[in-house]
Amino acid sequence: MAKRYCCPECFDDHALRDQLFPSLNPGRGTCDFCGTTDTQLVEPDKLSNYFELLVNVYEPSSEGKSLVEWMKDDWKLFSHRRMDIAHAKELLGEILDDGEIVRRSFTPSASYISEGLAQWDKLRDEMMYGNRWFLDVEIDLDRLRQLLDMLLAKELPQQWYRARIRTEEGVFPIEEMGAPPKRRSSHGRANPAGIPYLYL
Repeated sequence: MAKRYCCPECFDDHALRDQLFPSLNPGRGTCDFCGTTDTQLVEPDKLSNYFELLVNVYEPSSEGKSLVEWMKDDWKLFSHRRMDIAHAKELLGEILDDGEIVRRSFTPSASYISEGLAQWDKLRDEMMYGNRWFLDVEIDLDRLRQLLDMLLAKELPQQWYRARIRTEEGVFPIEEMGAPPKRRSSHGRANPAGIPYLYL
């Protein structure tokens, strides 16, 4: 049986596309699973170590869903339009070298359900809908530092753009294109009214 190759577009995940696949010495061509042309290609089993870590978040349960359904819902993987449940199960079975595991039902493991997630949800809701500046929920700064270190950010652009809403006749000269004056500073995403922030 001829070898088949998958590509990052099968999963539609930027970390797989930008970091993992390039580290696996991919070839190039047409994906055997989603049909994307001129893309990075690797043998599915090269992804096994990474997906096994993800599988460990779940445990077998007759009341659950398939691993593919969990990965689609929880991690937004296999979101290419051609990767329906059947095709995603086929690919995951090859990644894990186990055609049976993809047919079983699973639920999230209790050992991976974190009180921290509930705390972050409460903090987010308070900042969005309650009180942005004087929080009742304590921020776990150590955990926040860990999470920020895990963000995958592309290199920042060297050129930035600034716009200001014109409320009077005439065009703003370049020296007035900074943050607006206090009297004109309306409520924004990061600032309350009257405290000017520079948005780029």
